Amino acid sequence: EATEALARGIAAVIGYEITAVCVIEPDAVVGLVVDTAHDDVQTAVNHAVTTDEDLARWLSSIFAQAAWQPEALVLVGSGVAEALPRAIADVLA
Repeated sequence: EATEALARGIAAVIGYEITAVCVIEPDAVVGLVVDTAHDDVQTAVNHAVTTDEDLARWLSSIFAQAAWQPEALVLVGSGVAEALPRAIADVLA
């Protein structure tokens, strides 16, 4: 899948062992957690995220349930708003 290939590429460039990539599009949000050491990806999709706060809560729940805790989070996509980074500042804290 294209989003998985994108996430793997970003993770390789970032250089962390565990990297989360959130692809934000108008109709869906895809969260991917990439483990570069084991060449594996966990993926979750949400069609109900409508606000920055929804996204922050959803990502927090994904990271809490994931077998791997990300060392970095990268947001990409056509739906990324300027205020979004402030809204999710606590997600990786």
